[in-house]
Amino acid sequence: ESQKIHLSNELLADVLMMQEATNFGSLIIPKIDNSELVTVKEKLNRFTPQADVFQQGIVEAIIDSLCQFQLVTQKFHCVVANPPYMVSGNMNISLSEYVKNNYPDSKADLMTCFMEKGIAMLHPKGYLGMINQQSWMFLISYVELRKKIIKNVFIDTLLQLGARTFPEIGGEVVQNVAFTIYNTTSDSYGEYFRLIDFEKSEIKRVKMLEGIRNRNCGWRYKIKQLEFSKMPNFPIGYWINESLIQIFSESTIIDFSPPRAGLTTGNNEHYLRYWHEVSYNLINKKWFHHTKGGSYRKWYGNNEYVINWENDGKEVKKQPNSVIRNHKYYFKSGISWSDVSSSKPSFRFQDDSFIAN
Repeated sequence: ESQKIHLSNELLADVLMMQEATNFGSLIIPKIDNSELVTVKEKLNRFTPQADVFQQGIVEAIIDSLCQFQLVTQKFHCVVANPPYMVSGNMNISLSEYVKNNYPDSKADLMTCFMEKGIAMLHPKGYLGMINQQSWMFLISYVELRKKIIKNVFIDTLLQLGARTFPEIGGEVVQNVAFTIYNTTSDSYGEYFRLIDFEKSEIKRVKMLEGIRNRNCGWRYKIKQLEFSKMPNFPIGYWINESLIQIFSESTIIDFSPPRAGLTTGNNEHYLRYWHEVSYNLINKKWFHHTKGGSYRKWYGNNEYVINWENDGKEVKKQPNSVIRNHKYYFKSGISWSDVSSSKPSFRFQDDSFIAN
């Protein structure tokens, strides 16, 4: 008499997920726990001698899948990794959906998904050692990940390496950070090394060793990571001193004058000109002053552009890609600054003849 194999809904979902094993890799999180995996595996091993020729291949495939699940659910005292880097926009559809559903706090990049997975694979008081890109330390897309790390584990040591960590990788695109995370909570001081100002990998190595020997060197810092939770968006700002951290607990500019973004034309080449390219007689009639970032300049200036805002921006508003934000704040005096800059922020007075970008 033919025998039947009964699989729970959870186990069936896990087995079907193995079709994506080469896509998801060790990010796979089985729905059944390890004890259930062992039990089901033992039952299938006992069933194998009774299986007919058609069932045999299915049973063996399921047992192989269970062995793989046991590996990805296994706990370790130490996990070391240089994970793959891939922003969510470059993921294929199935991988993108999987990390959104299973790694919502780190889904913006595979490297941060592997951070979460690495921590999840640790025994209590185990260590994760990893090198990846430093973006998770600061970008707003990783706020929830930083909250989770600060609350649940301890950053024991961190090396902010920046660009040119590896001699074979030049340029500024790859900005690295190496760190060890201790899988426990702690009120101790973490050790942080700021090596981003040293331009060659060998110099970074030498300065790191020097920093270990000399506690008072200018690139070694000690801080309790709970201090990061006192700053907006929980940045890993280990070099910030206590007096500056205290400022964040006091009133900020947003309490009395919230920042506002201006408009996006959708076609700058068509709607924007330098002020000297248009007739002076048409300024404040057809062409109006427009604030649009610019180079580093403090207090006042960078007033180079005018925008076609005739009839209250009738043409711009018709542009399909235009975004008209905070219209009621146009032509009001205020303070402007460049949103993106590789230099220091610089704030400039803007009178009431301007529309902000």
